[in-house]
Amino acid sequence: MKKKFSNLILHWYRNHKKRIFPWQKNKTLYRVWISEIMLQQTRAITVVPFYKKFIIYFPEVIQLAKSSEEEVLSLWSGLGYYRRAINLLNSAKIITSRYNGIFPNKFEILVTLPGIGKSTAGAILAISQNQRYPILDINAKRVLYRFFGIKKNFSSSKIIKKLWNLSEELLPYRYISEYTQALMDIGAIFCISKPKCLSCPLNQDCLSKKRNILSIKNYKNKKKKVRKVIFLILKKDKRVLLIKRPKKNFWPGLYCFPIFNTYKNFKHFINIKSYKISFSFPLKKHKFSHFELNYQAIICNLKIFPLSGDARFLEIKEALKLGIPSPIKKILSSQDLINKLN
Repeated sequence: MKKKFSNLILHWYRNHKKRIFPWQKNKTLYRVWISEIMLQQTRAITVVPFYKKFIIYFPEVIQLAKSSEEEVLSLWSGLGYYRRAINLLNSAKIITSRYNGIFPNKFEILVTLPGIGKSTAGAILAISQNQRYPILDINAKRVLYRFFGIKKNFSSSKIIKKLWNLSEELLPYRYISEYTQALMDIGAIFCISKPKCLSCPLNQDCLSKKRNILSIKNYKNKKKKVRKVIFLILKKDKRVLLIKRPKKNFWPGLYCFPIFNTYKNFKHFINIKSYKISFSFPLKKHKFSHFELNYQAIICNLKIFPLSGDARFLEIKEALKLGIPSPIKKILSSQDLINKLN
């Protein structure tokens, strides 16, 4: 069964139309690393334009190491999970200082770099250099879990250990790059949350398909916590105030409007009785991996605001060039805000 598994995957990869993405061409260690970090918790089709732009600006690890956090976050703006971008920059600096700008090709070194775990390190080496290392990203996990008919909790340490063992045992001795890419592709195309079993190349031997038990038991799928905040838009002439977010918070290092938890909190912080709200945007939602952010942006006229840290009054065109979260980008690009500033 295990040998047949790898043969089925390789056969599908070689005989069917492949998804060709930019990072699958010229597969250097550096380029595969960038793609693997970007692809963490993000769909491939979403990553494509960000990857292309990133590689143009930073074609090698040395150029990335010499850049600023602001430059990197600006290119990452809209991709989400911004800690990944900071980890990329920090890793690039380590590679430049410790390894003379030569990207390491040793598993033991890669797993010590910020943002690179066991699966990502394995994927980098397997895809770029055909080194025989297993992976267990979310796509591979679903494929293995269903194919071998596992019924227990998807997120338990015992099952994760079992899946790692399977991933290692299933590795072929040749064509590691093709096999690794194919395994991830099958998980992303067919073995999704609602699996496309009829077209899946593994359906004839998949134990979950045979038993008609396709749901994944994941006891960690609890309802996300909801956090409610207010974005305060302060304007000065045709400019708005943006403040750099602290590193130990959501949207670390990005520029954002001042954020308050409640109107009461906002009034207490400002400590001014006379202020006027000139416009309120509708309530919106933004989903993070561990919580949901409910936010409302308000444009407020204030004569005094206590500035601290890296705060700037910027025109919209200038603001959009910075590293900013997607909700802030949408507000800055809205016709409502543009009208209020003119």
